[in-house]
Amino acid sequence: MARNSSVYMGVHHSIDKALGIRTQEQHAQLREQMLGYHPLTAHHQDRVGDMSRIIAEGMHLPPASVEKAYLAGRMHDIGKLQTPKEILDSPGKLDGHERAVINHHATDTGIILREKVDYPKRLADVPSVAENHHERLDGRGSPNALSAEQIAIETRVNTVADVFDVLSHGRSYKTPTPIGKLIDVFDRGRGTQFDSAVLDAFLHQPASKVLPLMLSEGGSISRVAPTFRKVEIGDLLRSVKEQKPLPGSSVTIDQINSFNTLYMRPQS
Repeated sequence: MARNSSVYMGVHHSIDKALGIRTQEQHAQLREQMLGYHPLTAHHQDRVGDMSRIIAEGMHLPPASVEKAYLAGRMHDIGKLQTPKEILDSPGKLDGHERAVINHHATDTGIILREKVDYPKRLADVPSVAENHHERLDGRGSPNALSAEQIAIETRVNTVADVFDVLSHGRSYKTPTPIGKLIDVFDRGRGTQFDSAVLDAFLHQPASKVLPLMLSEGGSISRVAPTFRKVEIGDLLRSVKEQKPLPGSSVTIDQINSFNTLYMRPQS
């Protein structure tokens, strides 16, 4: 099964159940629209929502913040319903006009969520959380050029989850990013693009939680994931980058080899 498929392994959905029926239905309708329009984006949103929840819980954020991070992650790219498919599926580098069109999806996300979803009061800022997922701590992001504490903690969680998912999955214009380069992106972006506390919370997650979202919902990862329970995802990825266990970690060479086999296999 393709690694772009939606993955729910190990992630329960009590948050969905806690929403009002009307909000649940509105979210479900938007997800179905995206699933019909651009399945890759729909599955990406699912994974980002699930990863955001894992990170937020790992940070021991208040329940309302965990809820916001999860729900915003599940809808953060819904604005791409307004982006032409030929741009979403372009196999090459976008030109200036195409880049401007796709960059507008974050603003469209906020507009759609404000117009189409009736959020309860405790979740009223979910549209803003989702809209700002391309903001940066250094103020060089978009669409609102926010910086530092102007960016909600839930958005900062979404940003790490979003970038990780984009890097670790194939798109029309790229294959999954080599692990060495993936780690370098996060190291270079620490404190400028990515919140350090959020990044640390992600890197300290058990690999057994992250790998099902990163790799596959197929049987292979289902059988293998429990063997990574005592390994942090950051230690595993850095060990894979060096192709040897990170000193002081519990990563083994067998785990590195197992990860390489799963990550490098062709996607359908």
